[in-house]
Amino acid sequence: MARFLIATIPVIGHVSPMLPIAQTLVSQGHEVWWYTGALFRSALPRSVLVFVP
Repeated sequence: MARFLIATIPVIGHVSPMLPIAQTLVSQGHEVWWYTGALFRSALPRSVLVFVP
């Protein structure tokens, strides 16, 4: 298992394309943390990753 940090600017055009990548990584057993603005906390699935504001 590897650990990944996804860091995106808090803009929908930067966050949305990364969602399927994060979900794929988690489904393969990797640990995924996401660093972005608090505005997008609800857009990120909690069961899939760790949110870092």
